[in-house]
Amino acid sequence: MPNIHSMFLFEHQFDEFLCASIGEEKNGMALSVLSAFARRNVDPWQEAARLSQLPREVATGELCSLIAEFSPGAPGRASPREIAERLMAPLPHSHRSAASQRKTFLGRAALTRRETVRTAVVLLFLLFWLVFAALGPQSVKPVAAPASDAIGSVK
Repeated sequence: MPNIHSMFLFEHQFDEFLCASIGEEKNGMALSVLSAFARRNVDPWQEAARLSQLPREVATGELCSLIAEFSPGAPGRASPREIAERLMAPLPHSHRSAASQRKTFLGRAALTRRETVRTAVVLLFLLFWLVFAALGPQSVKPVAAPASDAIGSVK
């Protein structure tokens, strides 16, 4: 299951890569890169981001091992290496220098200004929603209507 980080911050830059088909499984169902990552119990968007940061050859090798794991070779089918090279084409590549890699925190790339602002806005919205939800019914006190007698005068 994707975490909140991947849903709000990675936008759609990895969609084409994650939705690409690895091939057909034995039962006839298509196997996508996203479903292969999910079967490994890793967040597909984080894994795509991690692969895009690696040197192209290393990322292709890792993807090749994933393909070999989930897609056994069939006669007349492309090799895992050929499939991995095809799948790597839509993956945004941004191999960084050693200096910029030091700016990462626990393996995650530093957030851009836009991502930081978006996250702050979402968190502020949630904070306001929680405050108003907690104060809701208790903060509104009903006003008693003035009592009247049968003639209509107010006492």
